Amino acid sequence: MLAGMIHLMRGTPYIYQGEEIGMLNAHYPSIDHYRDVESLNYYRILLEEGKTEDEVLETLAARSRENSRTPMQWNGGTYGGFSEAEPWLPMSAAFRQEITVEAQRRDEDSVLAFYKKLIAMRKKYPVIARGDIAFLETGTELVMVYRRTLGEQKVVVFCNFDGKQQTINVSKEWGGYRVMLENYEGRKTGRS
Repeated sequence: MLAGMIHLMRGTPYIYQGEEIGMLNAHYPSIDHYRDVESLNYYRILLEEGKTEDEVLETLAARSRENSRTPMQWNGGTYGGFSEAEPWLPMSAAFRQEITVEAQRRDEDSVLAFYKKLIAMRKKYPVIARGDIAFLETGTELVMVYRRTLGEQKVVVFCNFDGKQQTINVSKEWGGYRVMLENYEGRKTGRS
């Protein structure tokens, strides 16, 4: 959803290493796996402030820059196909076979496939890269809706920030479009 939200807005989207396959944060079980000076300093500071080692490692699992620096997971082989030699940083402790480029190339419903569709849409429809943007008040902070317009081209984007189905009221002005891309099945739509 976040990829769709960003790539369908105006501006230059970027894809950070591993994002396009849904790589997970490092979740290293020990500070010994970290190399980043900022993470090492933060570890020491938090321990001095009275945090437990488990609490500090949990914080680093969410915030460390190492999360975006783990080796790219190309395949399920040794070191994820990143290298034949042991990389500077260990593989993510959350490394899984299905979160590799190799596995996702064969899956038309994968995160990688979704990114490819977003990129293709951005190239095909000028409204996505250059169109004006207007936001719809949805009545909830859990759903963001915006419309892109360029001449006769219009695209409406619905972004549900919650893991649950949401109901919003959409005026006729914002409804009636065909679905071009979605990231889940079984959606239910209605008009108001």
